[in-house]
Amino acid sequence: MGLKNFALTKLALNKRLPFNTVPMITEWDKYDVQLWANVGTDDTFEPQKYVEPCYRLVNEILLPRGEPLPDALLIERQRSRSGGSPVVNEWVFRVNMLEAMVHSMVYSRICEERSKIEVISASPQRMGYYWKPLDDEVKGKVAKKFRVGYVEQLLADFVQSSDPKISVDPHFALQKFSGDYLSQVMNSSQSHSRGTFGAEKGDDLVDALLHALAWIQWQANKTVMKLEFISGVEDAMKKVDELYQSHTEQMGNAWMAQQNKAKKGKGKPTVATTKHSLKYDPNATKAVEQELDSIEK
Repeated sequence: MGLKNFALTKLALNKRLPFNTVPMITEWDKYDVQLWANVGTDDTFEPQKYVEPCYRLVNEILLPRGEPLPDALLIERQRSRSGGSPVVNEWVFRVNMLEAMVHSMVYSRICEERSKIEVISASPQRMGYYWKPLDDEVKGKVAKKFRVGYVEQLLADFVQSSDPKISVDPHFALQKFSGDYLSQVMNSSQSHSRGTFGAEKGDDLVDALLHALAWIQWQANKTVMKLEFISGVEDAMKKVDELYQSHTEQMGNAWMAQQNKAKKGKGKPTVATTKHSLKYDPNATKAVEQELDSIEK
């Protein structure tokens, strides 16, 4: 989240089978908030200057009036320092202020509509560590490039594979060709034109999606672990090891595939496959179904 790069992703899941259905991306966009809200780019950063843009972001974009509220809302936690500086950069201050205002206005909507939305302050560090290989080389800008390539392949699998792990709403109109699906997403923006509002970089869009996908996987894994603990601690610990090994292996394979493709000089590095990288456990699905049935009774 930021003033120039406010990225968001909205995902839809089957509520009865949340961990055994492919998430569909219904919205995936990015804004230069100052231009979008016509705030201006002068040096003033009084709180009242950002109240209206923040109000519009919450009530027009994040939680549009007249539409059903989501079950969960993840808001990326913003840094308090920049580049290791011991002081708070002015731009960081502005973004922190926007983050606090968003949380406040979201809470106000929740109280107003008496909703049970789960609001999560999502850590970018946790997300970054989750979507990376164990290789020590993968950090900083390299890790960011890896995530971009990984999401590019998720999109490629959706367009080209019969067993994709994400789905994309038809309004994005992704066309089948070699690579650059993320660019197609940016060009298909319904909210603004890429040229006018400067959505040139795709890494913010990538991180917005991966925050959501990581959270879904964590929820699925928590459900699986609850079932395993019924059998006993030993079974639960074994399952923890299996989940860890499976995920780290997939990230490692993705990293090697990107490296191999880059060495061959075949254009933008992407991963070879994401077939097993997003898993939806049938046992977790069954548990959720049973819980829903008991509530309905």
